[in-house]
Amino acid sequence: QMSTPVKLFELDFSSCRRGDIPDMQKFQVHALHDGVVHAVVASWEVWSDRERQHTLSTHLEHSRGLMKGYTQDSHFSHGLQIVEDADIAEQTNRESFPRLFAVTAGESLLLRVRHSPCR
Repeated sequence: QMSTPVKLFELDFSSCRRGDIPDMQKFQVHALHDGVVHAVVASWEVWSDRERQHTLSTHLEHSRGLMKGYTQDSHFSHGLQIVEDADIAEQTNRESFPRLFAVTAGESLLLRVRHSPCR
């Protein structure tokens, strides 16, 4: 884990509308370690009651070590976005290979999140 988790949004399925989910968000995060960021993982959780006693979650820390079946893995899984060094990508052409996104501990990073309007 290269940063602390970021909460994107929270909504109530019984009363929300598509407009309650922002099209784009920006977050400042800080690298916890030196290393390479290969991907960003998005997870989610839902509750069956207002007291949040019964939860369905895809958070890695909630499922670590548990046996998983095909149904859970294929229907309720994480979102995964592979990343590359965007500054280098802007300076190269489309035929260039992606460059690793190396970070240093404490480095401030801008996380941009876009939500598709068709989902």
